[in-house]
This record gives sequence, C-alpha cells and structure tokens, in this order.
Amino acid sequence: MEESFKDTEFSEVQENDENKVLAVLNYTIAVNEYEAAFREFQKKYVYPKNYIMTAGFAIILVVYIWQLFKDPSYQIAWFLSIVSLFSIVFMWYNPHKIRKNLIKSIGHIKDDRYTTEISESGIRISVEIAETDETNEDTEIEPTFISYELDNPEIIENNEMFIVYLKKRMFYVIPKRDIDDGKSRILSDVFIEKLGKRYFRK
Repeated sequence: MEESFKDTEFSEVQENDENKVLAVLNYTIAVNEYEAAFREFQKKYVYPKNYIMTAGFAIILVVYIWQLFKDPSYQIAWFLSIVSLFSIVFMWYNPHKIRKNLIKSIGHIKDDRYTTEISESGIRISVEIAETDETNEDTEIEPTFISYELDNPEIIENNEMFIVYLKKRMFYVIPKRDIDDGKSRILSDVFIEKLGKRYFRK
C-alpha cells in the first residue's frame, strides 16, 4: 500500500451534467467495522422477524407446559414444548453463527482499498484487492454501480459508518473515520433526497 494513501479521503468533484459526481471517498474497511455493520444489518432486517417468531413459539411453549402440569403423560405436549424451545434457541443462535463465520472468512479485507463515488444517480463502488501470497499483486475488481431508482438500496447511517443494503443481494460499508461532520451531512442530505424512507439515521 502506498504511503500516501489515506484510510479515508473525501473530495468534491464538480461536473455539469445531470449525473455529476458529488463526492469521491477512498478508504479501507477494518474487520471490526465490517462486523459492526453486519450487527446493524441484523438488528434492522433479521431481529425484528426473530422477535415476532420468538413471541409465537413462547406462547406455544407456555400453553403446552401448562398442559404438562395438568397431565405429565401428554406426549404431544412434550413434543411441541421441546420443538418450540429448540426453535427459539436456534433462531437466536443462527444469526450469531452466521456473523462469526462471515467475520472469520474476511480477515483479508483490511488491506483492500475502496473508491466510492456518490453521484446524482447512484453509488459507484470500486475495490482494489491487496496482493496475496498467491498473486503477489493488487487486483482490481469490476466496479459495482448502485442506482437509487433501479436497485432500490436502503442505507443505514450511524456515528461510525454508512451501510448500503441491496435486499437479498449484498451490503456495503462506507466508514466515516476521517469524514468531518460537515461533509458527512452532505452525504446524509444526498441520501435523504434520493432515498426518502429507504434512508435510516441512528
């Protein structure tokens, strides 16, 4: 990695056409940042469903435990109680397991370099994968363009990052490490204007 490269660099680019680039961000993503982003993703899109399912299984569990107090030989009550209990445990263990396996598999990303362009029409994300023992050279991946209108992304913003989520496809992390409050508000304003209710600020 070149010594002149900053983890996060913000610059404004002026163009005259309707798809002008509003900002260019250069950054790396630490593994702990990716883990934090995935936690936010799960809180927003996974946990609410789990809460509802947990309540349903808890009601079933309570009902059949009550049946067992009245009749301990009631086999169906035993079966459904056990199924409900295991369903609740699995429902909350599975997100933890998925997150743990994901983080274990992306330990290399800390040296990858990202360039993200925020424009009037969407978000363009490029990544240059750092050299490995196998390649001995950096590898540039085909850029990804996310259209505000066609791809319908949702964005979560908190104090540390922006999380760009494409339903059932992928999510992307944009750290705010070295973006000052003024510049961060510029991005927030763009996302509010383009996404409306698909933008969430925590």
